[in-house]
Amino acid sequence: MTKFGLRDSVLILTLIPTVIIGLLLGGYFTINRYIELDEILYQQGVTIIEPLAIAVEQPLLKRDKALLTRLVSHTHNKHSPAIQSIAIFDENNELVIFSKYQSEFKEIVKSNVNSMDGIQVHNSDHYLTFSTAIINHSRQDTIWNHNSYQASLGNVVIMLNKQQAIIGQQRALLVSGVVILIALVLASVLAFRLTRMFIQPLNKLVLATDKLIEGKVDTGLDKKMFGEFELLRTGLNTISETMVVQRDEMQKHIDQATSDYRETLEQYETQNIQLSIAKKDAQDANRVKSDFLAKMSHELRTPLNGVIGFTRQLYKTPLNKHQKDYLDTIELSANSLLTIISDILDFSKLEAGAMELESMQFQLRDNINEVMTLLAPSAHEKQLELSIFIHPQVPDNLTGDPTRFKQILINLISNAIKFTEKGSIKVDVGYRLLDEERASILVSVTDTGVGIPMDKQDALFTPFGQADSSITRKFGGTGLGLIITKHIVEAMNGRITLNSAPGNGTCFTFNAVFRTPSNSITSDLPTQSLINKRILYLEPHEHTHQATLSL
Repeated sequence: MTKFGLRDSVLILTLIPTVIIGLLLGGYFTINRYIELDEILYQQGVTIIEPLAIAVEQPLLKRDKALLTRLVSHTHNKHSPAIQSIAIFDENNELVIFSKYQSEFKEIVKSNVNSMDGIQVHNSDHYLTFSTAIINHSRQDTIWNHNSYQASLGNVVIMLNKQQAIIGQQRALLVSGVVILIALVLASVLAFRLTRMFIQPLNKLVLATDKLIEGKVDTGLDKKMFGEFELLRTGLNTISETMVVQRDEMQKHIDQATSDYRETLEQYETQNIQLSIAKKDAQDANRVKSDFLAKMSHELRTPLNGVIGFTRQLYKTPLNKHQKDYLDTIELSANSLLTIISDILDFSKLEAGAMELESMQFQLRDNINEVMTLLAPSAHEKQLELSIFIHPQVPDNLTGDPTRFKQILINLISNAIKFTEKGSIKVDVGYRLLDEERASILVSVTDTGVGIPMDKQDALFTPFGQADSSITRKFGGTGLGLIITKHIVEAMNGRITLNSAPGNGTCFTFNAVFRTPSNSITSDLPTQSLINKRILYLEPHEHTHQATLSL
């Protein structure tokens, strides 16, 4: 019913049951009347034909035609106009007498000739024909055993007119239709009056509700209503009054809040101006600091290189044991200070956005070999196995910045050596072709060191970040290596990740995108001296063993 309005719903719920009940009752009484009229007509025919068959027995036996005519005429007139015609046939199916000739007589008699089965009824569109045999009761008892049909003197045929029955049936149908129509009209009138009683107050209530939705407080519901509509009218008026009160209170709150917001906005504007000035001052100070660090790094690097250079020259002169120890300390301190200054210089360049990558052609394996040659002594001093495995399919000729790529490797491998007391450091190099002109070099550095807890890993990629505050005192370092490495990797369109757990070592993995030049540089090692030579090579370390087999 949600698809219909209240008026349609009332009309449907009122008229449909009325029509259904009227049709059912009218149909029921009409059908009963039809059957009743047919039964009355049938009983009337039986009531007429049975006495007539008995009455014409003796006149037909004596061939008294006058008496037969009188009986037939009397019966016809007595039951007129129900009887259409009466006819009497002899035992040879010859018409003896009739009140009104009908052409259907012979057909009816032929189908029921000498029938001893009682009354035969033939139904047509307009007539109901009854026929029965005229029994000779004086001879029936003596002759029955030989031939029962010898007791029949003929047949009586009565044709009743169905017109009155049909008219009665039509009258019953008409009466039923009129009754149904009257009931439908009355139901419609009541339904319309009922809907008018509900629709008018409902329309007023809906209009008042729309006004309340629009914010209007004048509902226009001044007149009283009947029944539950009065409760709704009272409720809407109460809501209207409440809205007026709440609107006034809300307006007061809005005015107060607006005043407070103005004061707050003025404070925010003042603070924003102060923050903008402070931000500009901080940026200027940061730029001055970066310029100062860059200049000071250059200024400090030049004398340090001189100290390191002359220290190495002193190594070539005759020295006693104490002098050599002093020079070792000087060189170690100078190299450490030079590393710190280089990290600070790179970090200041990153903050200033001044770090640019070079684009030059280089050989990857030679570049990695330089790093391994540089860091191998440090690993040897701690008795660590430093091994590298480069996949045979990794391209050797690339175009990019080899210096920064070496800086990434040096930072990661030196950290692995620094934080590993025993075991090994494994370097694996793979690749993935991005297209015909670009290749992504994938490098992983795995150590068997102390490992890094999960909650400390994010701090490694922040400036001056260390996994533990005691690391700086124990191993030294500025905490800038990994953040510089991360920025260089991202500048090479790559990404660096960390996988570590306490006691299980650490694995740093990064990738860097390089261009593959069309012209390659070949520098094959001389192998002529090894022709027809046999070499015995023993490698107990598994990672180095696999790397050697892949060559």
